[in-house]
This record gives sequence, structure tokens and C-alpha cells, in this order.
Amino acid sequence: MLDVTAHNVSNVNTVGYRSGRVDFEDLAYAGLVELDRGAPLRGAATGGIESAPVHAARGHGVRPEGVSLSEESGPMSRTDVPTDLAVEGEGYFVLVDGAGEPAGYTRDGAFRVDADGALVHGSGAFLADGAGEVLRVPIDEEVNTLLVDADGAVSVVGPGDATEALGELALMVPGDGERLVRGGANTHFLVDEAGAFVEGALRAPGEDSGVIRQGFLEGSNADLAWEMSRMILAQRAFQLNARSLQTADDMFEMANHMRR
Repeated sequence: MLDVTAHNVSNVNTVGYRSGRVDFEDLAYAGLVELDRGAPLRGAATGGIESAPVHAARGHGVRPEGVSLSEESGPMSRTDVPTDLAVEGEGYFVLVDGAGEPAGYTRDGAFRVDADGALVHGSGAFLADGAGEVLRVPIDEEVNTLLVDADGAVSVVGPGDATEALGELALMVPGDGERLVRGGANTHFLVDEAGAFVEGALRAPGEDSGVIRQGFLEGSNADLAWEMSRMILAQRAFQLNARSLQTADDMFEMANHMRR
């Protein structure tokens, strides 16, 4: 829990960062059946005095089940940089490698244009269009402006204000039973309920997936005040467990030194 909290705090200023929360689950319980000598019952058949059984369970603690990512949106900041993109909604940008193979998903829209005109993510992967291909823009000096509409249409304005369409962007929204896991360099991958990697279904930007805001970047959704409170909670929980173990050890020591 402290590791996850520390990771969130260290990324409070990371563009498009999704904060994590560690989920815990109970370990196996051992069933115990004891006789409660203080609660005698009269048997219906024999008429004798019997003791009522007490059913109890002894736990064995908890373990981390996994780290779930928060889906809350981070604050938007205006940059007025044409290649800075943000998603207002649930969708994620789709990334591919140089061969067009899937390279993850991200909310970090701080893209830059490389020498070949591709929009490059900080991880080195490329922004993909709706067909899963690398989106490229002309790098001709005569091209004046890159335009990305809210619905994902990408175009450039050239000489004489002539507009050239370059393609359409698509966004990925996790489906039922799917969740995102971190992939490093501010990217994520999609897994199903069994933990196997899957490719997400692509949707056109809109009400169901989110709209694209050009010239904006989404900030981290990590809340520093909340993370500090989680850190204090983890420390107090650790202190409580340590005190419980110390108390149990003191009781066993007293029992070992008892004299008749």
C-alpha cells in the first residue's frame, strides 16, 4: 500500500497519469468447532444435558490482490501546442510501434512530430489512426496548421487555406470484464478477467468514448491530500499489527514464566 501511494505521489505532476489503489483479499480461513461449556442444552431425545457447539473461523491475514487504476479524469491545462491532445471522457489514445503492431494505450497526449511526420509519444510509440496505422502529417514548410477536431478528424491547412484531410482518430474504451494495467512510460495494456492481454475495441470519439481537445493536456488524477491520508492510514495499520504481535508475544512470555 505504501509502494502504491509513493508511486502516486511521485507522479502527481505526470501528464495523463492514472493513480492506482491496491486491493486486498482475505487468505484462507480455518474452520474451528468448539464446545461452549457455558451454554448447556437439554437433548430432546435423551433428556440429558448437552453442550452447544460453537462454530468459529480463524483467519490467516490478507494479501494484495492487485492494483486497480482510477478512471477519474485529471484537470485540463491549456498549452496551445497543436500536437498536444487530451481526451475529455473515458477513451484512451491508441499507440502502435513502427511496424503498426499494438503498443498500448495512453491518456498522455503530449505528442511530437518526428522527422518522418509521425506523431510520437514519450514512450517512443506512435499515435495510430482509426485503422490502426501510424498517423503521419506533412512536414512540408508550406503546411501552416495541424487541426484535430473534437470528433477525431485530423487535417492540415496549407497554402491558400486549403485543407487536406489526413485521417480519423479512434479511442479505446475498456469493455465489460476488461481492465487496464500499467505498461511503463505512461502507457497501459488491456487484460480480460483471466489476466490475458487483449486488444480493445476502437470507437470514434463522441459521447460514448469522449471528445478530443487540441491544444490541451490532461494532468494527473492523483490527489495529493488523499494520498497523504492513505499513507497515514497504512502506517497506522502497520503499527496496529505490530502492536498486536508484541502483545501476543508478551502474553506467551507471561505464560512461559508462570509458576504453580
